Amino acid sequence: MPGFCQVDTSPLSTAPGGPRCATAADVNAARSRPDRSDGAQQRSPAACGTDPERPDTPVPHAFPAAPARDTASAATSPVAEHHAPLGIFLTMSRRGLAAITVLLSMMLVVIHDLPAAASTLPEPEPTTPVQELVISEAMLAASAISVPLPTARDDFALSYYTPVQWPVDPSSTISSHFGYRAAPCAGCSTQHSGVDFTPGYGTPVHAVADGVVVSRPMSGWGSYVVLESEVDGQTVLTGYAHLVSGSAAPVGTTVARGDVIGRVGNTGESSGAHLHFSVIIGGIFVEPLAWLRSHVTEPF
Repeated sequence: MPGFCQVDTSPLSTAPGGPRCATAADVNAARSRPDRSDGAQQRSPAACGTDPERPDTPVPHAFPAAPARDTASAATSPVAEHHAPLGIFLTMSRRGLAAITVLLSMMLVVIHDLPAAASTLPEPEPTTPVQELVISEAMLAASAISVPLPTARDDFALSYYTPVQWPVDPSSTISSHFGYRAAPCAGCSTQHSGVDFTPGYGTPVHAVADGVVVSRPMSGWGSYVVLESEVDGQTVLTGYAHLVSGSAAPVGTTVARGDVIGRVGNTGESSGAHLHFSVIIGGIFVEPLAWLRSHVTEPF
């Protein structure tokens, strides 16, 4: 019955009758022998049969032998020399190759993410040539002739006003208003021609506007000042009565707004220290508080 065996082609197994099937003892003995350098090869197990003419002799079914490799010519081949540096990868383990692959991938990512400014060169600052415009008299004359300029201007108006202030502190107490009243003292009028401020004896009295001290007789005013001023284009007389004797500015004195022209007193027909202030326009006494409130422009 046919069987399988290993063909032994070594010189020791060569018999006059041809190759024979190696037994199990021969295979074990061959494995225990050291490698041979005489080119002998160990064949793979092959099927053994029975020769019809020689039934007692097994017939080997050997596999075809691979052609022998010429190691000397392979070592000196140009292809082997070209791929010699790659031999290090053939001897590396799988873990080493995986580590090198990861390292190369990380290097590619880092190089790709480098800032663009790291590889740019500083650009020189741009320089703009300076242009100069020269206009001659001839050019101006030609432009005026070709393109006439409009001479019309927008209408505008100037408004003028005269600075006016209060004669005393506007927060001062008012003891008597303009118009009809009960006479506060013997000889005092019932038709009051001004307003009475009571800031206190000796308080400075100020000119309400620029003007000149003029002479105008006033009955019962005691020591007083009459100031003629031009307020918003209108002649206005302002009177300051019952001043301290000798404190009134003399007639003919030119004063500026805010100048002290006297001090609060009790001269003339008076019931106490106060300033009697009057406004005369066109020879008529007008309500002084209303006039002040409509004309005062400067703080006290």
